[in-house]
Amino acid sequence: MPSFLHKFYRNGVLTSTFYSLLIRFSGFAITILTTVLLTNLLGSEQYGRYVYIFSLANLVVLFVVFGMDTLLVRQCVIYVLNRQSALFHGVLVTTFCFALGTCSLMLAVYSLLPNLVETWFPAQFRDVLSYLFILLPVLATIRLLEGLNRGLHAPLLAQLPDQIIRRFLFFTLTGIFILLPNHSVSASTMLGAQAVAGLLCVGAGVYFSRMQWPVLRGEREFEWEVSRWMKSSFHLAGTTILQTVVAQFPLLFLGYFALSDSVAQYSVAERTAAFLNLFFIASNFAIAGRIAANNNSQRVDEQQEVATKAARFAFSLALPFALILLVFAEPILAIYGDEYRDSASMLRLFVLGYLIHIAAGPAALFLQMTHQEKYTLQVSTIMFLVSLALSFLLTKHFAQFGAALAFVLSFVSYKLIIVMIVRQKLHIDTSIIGFRCQL
Repeated sequence: MPSFLHKFYRNGVLTSTFYSLLIRFSGFAITILTTVLLTNLLGSEQYGRYVYIFSLANLVVLFVVFGMDTLLVRQCVIYVLNRQSALFHGVLVTTFCFALGTCSLMLAVYSLLPNLVETWFPAQFRDVLSYLFILLPVLATIRLLEGLNRGLHAPLLAQLPDQIIRRFLFFTLTGIFILLPNHSVSASTMLGAQAVAGLLCVGAGVYFSRMQWPVLRGEREFEWEVSRWMKSSFHLAGTTILQTVVAQFPLLFLGYFALSDSVAQYSVAERTAAFLNLFFIASNFAIAGRIAANNNSQRVDEQQEVATKAARFAFSLALPFALILLVFAEPILAIYGDEYRDSASMLRLFVLGYLIHIAAGPAALFLQMTHQEKYTLQVSTIMFLVSLALSFLLTKHFAQFGAALAFVLSFVSYKLIIVMIVRQKLHIDTSIIGFRCQL
């Protein structure tokens, strides 16, 4: 084994990231197979209704969880290392009660004022709207359990329930419905199946967390730092929500200024290039707890080592796939249909943007895991305004390519600013250059 790979292996970054990638790719493959089955099972109309509600649930859950899944990662690591049992149990009770309380409040509003709520949604989706409020507490609990398991130094077990167990169970249920004679399945049936698979996923997440449960003194004690937790959650949630909205700006303006075929070409190119981000996400999952632990022990040199190795490993894995997308953009896009060949320039632009993003490393994660998350919110707020202006101007004058350019400029600018903030505040270079860490 080459010496630098041996160092990766010994450090644990290589093995954790590799298995994270394996889990992510497996989940991605299951999702693709399930999508094929669903489109044939439901038909375009019912499938559209299913996708609308499930996508909406995954968006609204950001407001329900409110950044507390990321908060759990950091705080659980700190409290377990410092053997602060009361604070450990206190943050668990606070986060889960907040999320489930928010879900209960939303359900109460819908139950008391169903007509008022339904007026905000297209008529064809109103009969399945109730499933949104069934899915929300399930998805919120899954995300919080994932954060808890990551905080308990089990990033691989944290991903298994949602990435593998839930998706495989839903795939199995879909296959059963197809095999049933004279099956008559609607969007409501499949949304209910998602809820069932999600509940079983929650059970698996609870089981995995109990496997890793720390033995701490005074396990019945609770201590509250609610104001500090909520302040951190506000910064974390604000960043996530703003970035989600910013990512949709080019698409929204493209739909406003251009034709639907331009929206389709943009969407296909962006989603194809986003495949590269799987390497970055897997790397982040592998190192988040370690960053919090190193910060708690003030091991700055080890922080630099983890940052550089994670960035270089993710970039080295993503680069070959990026080169394939750059060279064979047209034939790859032709898989979706010949009309998508014209999206090749956008695909190449997106690929370059994602490569810069991966090469810059896990800068935002370092701020979030070291109690510096306020800077990610400040930069996200600025980039929200910048992206709004860029998306409007570039999309108006250059249609789909302008929308892609606005996305990449906003995306890359945010990342480079965050990298500079990390270097200034934490004295760590998260990029593949790694000015304090030489492999």
